[in-house]
Amino acid sequence: MSLPQPVPTIPVVTLPPVVVATPVAPTPPVVVAPVAPVAPAEPPVIANMDDPNRATYVDNQPHRLAARNAVWYLFEYSTTNDLGDRLTAALRLINGKDSGVRFEVWTPASLDEWWTKQPVGRGTASPADSLDLSWRGGFSAGGTYLVRVINDTDFTQTFLLVQE
Repeated sequence: MSLPQPVPTIPVVTLPPVVVATPVAPTPPVVVAPVAPVAPAEPPVIANMDDPNRATYVDNQPHRLAARNAVWYLFEYSTTNDLGDRLTAALRLINGKDSGVRFEVWTPASLDEWWTKQPVGRGTASPADSLDLSWRGGFSAGGTYLVRVINDTDFTQTFLLVQE
């Protein structure tokens, strides 16, 4: 009899683990859309403000005034500075000469029935090559004075009143 032969052992071969790599999709480029220029918002149209009791301070900003309308503004005036110099008030309506918009200067004392009275001053074109209307003057006392801006045209007009 023959003895059973030992079963040969087969060596176990260990293979390195198989790694399946998922291909990485390329990251799409970041596209930044150009910012479209935004036009500055137009100021609202002023209408029905022809009343000195509704006046606001001159703010040196553009405003839009409805056709055949007027609006009132306030400005402060001091008769002298710290050095004792007599001061002059100065107002300018930028590009007012040919725009159809004009302005008048009023004292608080002249506001009683202002619609029947004359202002103490008006914006005028000076020098001749200027497109602005301007007024310079002084008052006997310091205080708050008024400006009436008037649009004499049939169209809404943008204006810029500045106190210098």
